Amino acid sequence: MDKLFILREEINYHQAYRNIAEEKSELAMQAKKYYQDLYETYQKEQCEESNFLDGLEKQWYTRVWELYFATQLKELNFDISCPKAKGHPDLKLIHKEETIWIECTTISKGDNAVVEYEDGEIHTLNDEDYISRITSAIATKNEQINKQIDNGVIGQNDIVIIAINTGELNLAKIAQMDNSLIHKALYGIGNLSYNFKKKESFNSSRFNIESANGSKIKTNLFTTNEYENISGIIFSNWKPTEIHESIKNDFEFTHNLFARNSLENGFFKIGMEYLPFKNNGVGEFEKIGECNKFCVNT
Repeated sequence: MDKLFILREEINYHQAYRNIAEEKSELAMQAKKYYQDLYETYQKEQCEESNFLDGLEKQWYTRVWELYFATQLKELNFDISCPKAKGHPDLKLIHKEETIWIECTTISKGDNAVVEYEDGEIHTLNDEDYISRITSAIATKNEQINKQIDNGVIGQNDIVIIAINTGELNLAKIAQMDNSLIHKALYGIGNLSYNFKKKESFNSSRFNIESANGSKIKTNLFTTNEYENISGIIFSNWKPTEIHESIKNDFEFTHNLFARNSLENGFFKIGMEYLPFKNNGVGEFEKIGECNKFCVNT
């Protein structure tokens, strides 16, 4: 029985959810089956919240990201659970006697939407729109995590990770082509530059950007201990339309240089992992096995 896509008049549905629910095409039917299967796996892990279905209908990207991410971790043989009590992070992992909390969030278009471009047009992309939304989401989650630690929900020695998805921002993947958007938000990495004298490219530094109202937004969140309770950030551009797509193909984990509790290197064993270290350079990359590590100016 399809429990996920039942339209009711009183609900103000997310448009992407409505498109799948109302469409009768073969692709829409495949999407319905795919998400129903994910939901059944989610339920088997006792991850369903009492308001999950209503939340799925109105906050499609946020709910489906949590649904997709949890089931992907299960397929990768991680020992996950979903705390039932309110006020807890979304997912809990146990690894060797360590507790790892993961809080899932999505970056939405918001009221002041990121510019949408028409097909056939040529534009210069402004990555600051995307970066400001990412930093805002991290700051909000940081406040929430600090309160959960103060209230004893999260232990003093627990590892805390934020899993961010930018799938709703259509051009986010293109906007980060010269360097990951998450690194530009966390470590003050600026745009790609070129030294004609030395004939080499490099990323300049940028530790803040200007908001629409003229205020400064910090883009070096992980270069002080202000965010020390966040061990790292998982970053993905996966979209709910990319059914049957493995998270292995779009997964970045970036460690927090100033984290109070650090996650062991290579824990997730998928995608790309970034290990920052202090150096005079900014945005310098060195290949290390299956991971990259880069220098940050601290």
